[in-house]
Amino acid sequence: MSAAQLNVPLVPPGTEYAERVNQLDVSLAKWFQVGKTRIQGQLDIFNALNRGDVLSMRSLNYLTPSYMQPSSVLQGRIFRLATQFKF
Repeated sequence: MSAAQLNVPLVPPGTEYAERVNQLDVSLAKWFQVGKTRIQGQLDIFNALNRGDVLSMRSLNYLTPSYMQPSSVLQGRIFRLATQFKF
């Protein structure tokens, strides 16, 4: 019996790493008093620096057409509006 295919790594394991992922999240909130009711308005911005960092690759096999193509990328600048009521 013989192996039908042999994979030879071109880069030694543990020597090539992905880029570092830095993400800045910002949140602003303010309470307002309206009679006996308290209302809080809130604005959140996720990944405020808008970096499209690569999270994973399609293939790390050198001879494939999808070699080093990103399969998932961090979304940039996601906004969220929120309110809270306390009565």
